Amino acid sequence: MKTTLKFTEIVPNARVTQEQVNGDMKSYKDIIVLERTDGGTRVTETWEYKMPYSILGKVLDALKVRGDLENYLAEYHRKAKESIEK
Repeated sequence: MKTTLKFTEIVPNARVTQEQVNGDMKSYKDIIVLERTDGGTRVTETWEYKMPYSILGKVLDALKVRGDLENYLAEYHRKAKESIEK
């Protein structure tokens, strides 16, 4: 997936929202929420997107895209956590 994002909301130490300017999706929005916990910080990331093709897009999403995004984000978060904890 190729896309250009812009930050549409930044609340320091609380929330960051990015939205697609242009790219492969009809629309894409990434919301990252930071919550303080007793042991550190909980990071919750939510994405909202629409595939570029109605029926074909839904099939591709179910078969491939959602899983690829989940795997990418899990790896990204793992690497970020490792870097921060060093």
